[in-house]
Amino acid sequence: MNNRSLMIFAFLFIGISIIGSKVIIDEKMISSEHTEQRQIERELTLPASSVFSNRKLDELTIVNNEKAVEEIKADYRMKFEELQEDTNVKIDSLLEEAKKEYQTLERTQEKTSLVDFYQKYASAGQVIEEQTEQQFYILYEDLTKKLEQLTYGEEAAEEFKEIYIEQKQERKTELLKKAISIVKN
Repeated sequence: MNNRSLMIFAFLFIGISIIGSKVIIDEKMISSEHTEQRQIERELTLPASSVFSNRKLDELTIVNNEKAVEEIKADYRMKFEELQEDTNVKIDSLLEEAKKEYQTLERTQEKTSLVDFYQKYASAGQVIEEQTEQQFYILYEDLTKKLEQLTYGEEAAEEFKEIYIEQKQERKTELLKKAISIVKN
């Protein structure tokens, strides 16, 4: 290589280096300055269909409804038990009163027919039964309305009605046995 080529090469090399360094310096200046950001405005549209799976939401609703139904049933179970206890107290009190009156009649040897005695206490027992029946059906109707609000039918409350009727029959049988034992003793 001759001197002339070497000089041209050196000259080009220095020129490119100078130009390159200016470009690098300018880029650093540009990148360090903040450029104005453009504002993007766009309205978001709501999806046409549900984002969540309807099946999952339905399952969640069913689970929540079942919990609510169990809570309602537990609440009414307590109310029905209180009604039963109150009725039992009234009947036991009436039975005790009949027993005392019968024993008094026996001691004083007063003549009272068993039919009159039975009618007196049977009618008082009938009044207690009617009051209890009325209170039961008020509670039962309220229970069925609450269950229907959760899309459950009267069938969900049927167990309470069956228990009530069964216990009512058992109590009548028990009372009859106690009444007979009072008269026999």
